[in-house]
Amino acid sequence: MRKLILVILSIFAVLHLSAQEKSFCKTISVKKFHEYCTTMDNALILDSGCIPGYQEQHIENAVLIANSKMMKAELKDVEKDTILLLYCGHGERSKVASKMLIKLGFKKIYILRRGLKAWIKKGYKTTKY
Repeated sequence: MRKLILVILSIFAVLHLSAQEKSFCKTISVKKFHEYCTTMDNALILDSGCIPGYQEQHIENAVLIANSKMMKAELKDVEKDTILLLYCGHGERSKVASKMLIKLGFKKIYILRRGLKAWIKKGYKTTKY
């Protein structure tokens, strides 16, 4: 009887996990990132760079999440299935930030390949704080 209960519980656990929506984090090109920024009304643009860098220049409408404390504060009321468009100066901080975002429960994360430097190189607009 005990084994049967364990088997049933295991089956329910597997079914529950497979039913949950999987999180994903995908690195995308500058062109695709720009397209998403300009066409996805429900997406949130996140700058995971440093405060001075954000103040100097950032993508329009981007929210600064320079550290985990800021990230939690800025995103506390954001739905977990919101599309997040994540970038930093070169692309390295975004990788770290994406892992924290997944731990916070976010499911749809796109990272700007080569960061804001690539965005600027392509001639896309930035703004100052």
